[in-house]
Amino acid sequence: MAQLGTVSAVEHAECPICFEDLCTNTLAIFEGKDKKRTCRHFFHYDCLKEVFDFATGHNSELQCPVCRADCDNILEMPNIVTSAERWFELADTDASGNLSIQEVTDVVRATCNISDADAENVIKKKWAEFDKDGDLGIDWGEFSTLLAFVRENIPESQKVAVPSITESKEKWFKFWDQDNSSALEKDEVARALIKTFRKDAIVRVQELQDILECVWPLFDPNGDKIINLDEFLSDNGLAKAIVACLNYTNRQQEKKEKELEKREETKEEEKTEEKKEEEEPKEKA
Repeated sequence: MAQLGTVSAVEHAECPICFEDLCTNTLAIFEGKDKKRTCRHFFHYDCLKEVFDFATGHNSELQCPVCRADCDNILEMPNIVTSAERWFELADTDASGNLSIQEVTDVVRATCNISDADAENVIKKKWAEFDKDGDLGIDWGEFSTLLAFVRENIPESQKVAVPSITESKEKWFKFWDQDNSSALEKDEVARALIKTFRKDAIVRVQELQDILECVWPLFDPNGDKIINLDEFLSDNGLAKAIVACLNYTNRQQEKKEKELEKREETKEEEKTEEKKEEEEPKEKA
């Protein structure tokens, strides 16, 4: 079973560990004992290295957080400009010697920050240019056209600002209901909470996922595994809980900032006092 939120992260070309856009950092993949890729999923290298180090340090199984495929190692995706052949080799998930439409779509989305729908549409339109012999795969001899295409970089999709849940709970709900089902599934809620609370540290992301697993029945009273808008907006619903947590988090952050500011002021006062004490003997002399 995939960790909460990871499937949605893949759909939005985000790292399934930190939930930030894949294209913002160096990419990495999982490798099996047979020295082949274990699955089609991409991650940030730094995030995957942390997962790998944790697993090896605790002598635990190394698995993909998304599909739970067993893994043996991690590999950094090379720069497509300086190491095109190795990039092609690692993008070829099934090691067939050809890149399929799915493999090309996956790697373009991870590299170029483009939505899933846009990537599929653009690649389908240009596929005949890439796949010159029409065998439904791009081999190394045909790769130059795709290489030029990726190097040019597909224009970024225009990002839409996330509505503030404190200002409009309904707009927040509809924003994260990105399959337009009029309900939020647990995976959608997990991704929304991680992005809302900016849980950047991997350990804290895992904590939030664990908490959501525990409290989900409280907000899904009929047990249908989704939260509809009425349930979301109810007096005991998830919306009010999120707002309360946000308010608490903001208060705690303000408290920390004030404490830090006070410590800095105290340090400055101590420095001023020390300087006065050093100058007093000189004035007497």
